[in-house]
Amino acid sequence: MDWFAILTGNVVMTDSPNTVINIKNVEQTSNCTVCTNISGCSSETSFKLPASISVDFTCLQPQMVFTVEISREIVCTDLSCQGGVVPSDSSIYPEFNRTFNWDVKAQSGKAFQVDFLGSGMRQILSSETCPDQQTYTIVIYQRSGRVTIGTFCKDGLIRSVRLLYKGRLSLKLPGQAPMDPSAFDITVGPDIKGLAEVAVQFPLGSSNVTLFSPNFPLGFPSNDLATWSFSVPPKHNFTVVFLGSTAPQCQKKSVEVQYSGQNLGLSTSLSDPQPALRQGDFKMSLVNCEVNGGSGLSLNFAVSVSRRSSPVPCLVDLQQEKDLTLYIKKKDSTYSPCEMKVDSIIQDGITMQSGTQFNLSFQDCGSEDIMLTAIKSIDLRVCSGQKSCPADEIPLTVPTLDQCLPVPLQTITWNLQSLQGGTIELRPPAGGLKQSLAGQECGNRLFLTVRDGGGVPLGTFCPRGPLQGIKMPANASIVTTGAGSLGLSSTKESLLNVSFSQEITDAHVIAVVPELDSPAWLVTPDWPAGMQPNALMSWLVSPPPEHQVELELVNISLPQCSLGKAVITAQVLGLKEQELNQETHRLTAMETFYLNATNCSPSRGDFSMQAKVTVQRKKTLDLTIILSVVGAVLLLSVLVVVAVCVMKRRKKKSINNPNGNMFTPGTVFHGGHDVNDSHMFDSMKGSYHNLPAQPSSSQSPEPAMETFQPFLDPSQAAKPGRPRTPILRQDSLAYTDPRMMDNELNTFKSDGDMGPFSCSLMELEREPEAYEEEETDSGAEFD
Repeated sequence: MDWFAILTGNVVMTDSPNTVINIKNVEQTSNCTVCTNISGCSSETSFKLPASISVDFTCLQPQMVFTVEISREIVCTDLSCQGGVVPSDSSIYPEFNRTFNWDVKAQSGKAFQVDFLGSGMRQILSSETCPDQQTYTIVIYQRSGRVTIGTFCKDGLIRSVRLLYKGRLSLKLPGQAPMDPSAFDITVGPDIKGLAEVAVQFPLGSSNVTLFSPNFPLGFPSNDLATWSFSVPPKHNFTVVFLGSTAPQCQKKSVEVQYSGQNLGLSTSLSDPQPALRQGDFKMSLVNCEVNGGSGLSLNFAVSVSRRSSPVPCLVDLQQEKDLTLYIKKKDSTYSPCEMKVDSIIQDGITMQSGTQFNLSFQDCGSEDIMLTAIKSIDLRVCSGQKSCPADEIPLTVPTLDQCLPVPLQTITWNLQSLQGGTIELRPPAGGLKQSLAGQECGNRLFLTVRDGGGVPLGTFCPRGPLQGIKMPANASIVTTGAGSLGLSSTKESLLNVSFSQEITDAHVIAVVPELDSPAWLVTPDWPAGMQPNALMSWLVSPPPEHQVELELVNISLPQCSLGKAVITAQVLGLKEQELNQETHRLTAMETFYLNATNCSPSRGDFSMQAKVTVQRKKTLDLTIILSVVGAVLLLSVLVVVAVCVMKRRKKKSINNPNGNMFTPGTVFHGGHDVNDSHMFDSMKGSYHNLPAQPSSSQSPEPAMETFQPFLDPSQAAKPGRPRTPILRQDSLAYTDPRMMDNELNTFKSDGDMGPFSCSLMELEREPEAYEEEETDSGAEFD
């Protein structure tokens, strides 16, 4: 015999433990042999790795004659399975037809699981071949013998197969076909009942799967069962159809098909109608009887899944809108049952620009599946080239959208575009705003997040509160987020009013009118994070009529400054500013004032502040007390006049009344008139540097405003107030003439001009001599 020693190479695979390689001649007509340095030459050889083996063949094309089988053992514990697919497996005789076997053994009574990763698997008959000629076969070893669970190809709905105790996974590969080590994995599985459990996961939309019972078309073991578990997407229906079956001759019990699930629990026979148009995940178990003979139990069946609803068409017309963009996006494109189409093409996201219309359709799309948002650009640059801008405010309203959209508008962003160097003013139409502190939610879940032109968040605000307006330089954006239709009953209702002026400012200003029943919280931009370097923030705080406010700094964080100083100041209009810090952190104000926060260029740390403003009534005497005192003085005056007309006057040493003022020291009275709320920022004129500039005296007087007192100093709190209307001192009820005598009636004794008392018109007409005579007589009488 002529030998053709063709050296195919030395096989050294130290990273493939517990591996047995078998090389076998499958062509009976060929006399080609395989030779090794261990067993010589033959038509078949086997060797175990790891080892260094020299393999030769006695023909020129051994891959046309021989097949290679690579078998490996995998042992599973309670936690993991040792061994499995390693990358070097794909390099074992790649030019030969190969079969890979993984023999898996779990602990007694336990299960292991084969997970098909990627595109999943589909089941075929054992006589069929896969399109790519890569075929997977799963078998299980029972006491009664070997049972084939199924034969599978790539690309299907089967995600895993669970096997009890001991089994084998085989993969057949044609020559030159690569093996993908990441196509599957072998792990410890959960406990199961019966031979095996096949897991099927349906995708969104319409789909179906065809399955076969173990050992099909032969029967599987007596008194055993096989289970299939099905994962059905929400808002989908499933239907089970038996395509073909054979029933055994039962000695005991009968064949059953058992269904279990959240919305399903029933038992049928092979000839009964099976579940149709049901919802939810479920399991189906085929239970064999104790077989006495016959052809055995086999079943070929299909499960189909379809959506419960039909597509809903929707025509979105944005031809009349301007500078508006709508976005519809899935929240979870993987598991959401929602299907969106644009012109019959499925899309995971839809963008719609104003000026056009769109043909959409939605199927099984709800608020838990998709989000509808909008961006609206508002051009405030209409003032370009003009000396002054229009005073009209532009309302920010929610655009009118087609009712066919499956969800309401959840977020809208207004991008406000203005001239550089100007000022944007935001004013709530009614009810004001309040700052939403970190971790707090608005009561109606409606949020407004304001950012300046640089993207720096000024804060998040809720409707209904003490904040009456916001001023900021240059451009800005407002993001409104809310449940439902943004909390608005109609699109005509305005969330905010916006206007632009060419007033130059480099500070952000918020107008605050504190409420009587709750404190107003003021925080620096982006609180609790720090302000931007060299940023300025101001609050214009106006007490309500007949009230004063108390400001308290409750939280201050100061940085280390490399340039400048981080400072908090307060300033009444027209007066000197006052610095606040941890020591002087509280003050009381009776009129409008600015609270200013100015950051430095920090080298370390952040600058942030949180302040609380509460409202108190002005500390003045009650009107009832004042009227009572005035009434008592008037009554006393009448008694004095009567006494002077009846009794004789006596001369005594004249002294001053030491307590001539009717108001007790410490009482402070402040007059005032109604507040004019026509424009919250009327007093903010000119440019802002450290503090907003004060209005000049040459400007026209403002409408009637409440007159407030500056910050109360403790040393001045006890000083009596001065009446606002000047009067002659002798016309005052509190005036005491120094010529009055210290007698019981405090009547006049000396001559002079002053005579504030008169008895009657008749008495004043008497001659002066009569008075002198009467006075002499009376003096003699009292002497």
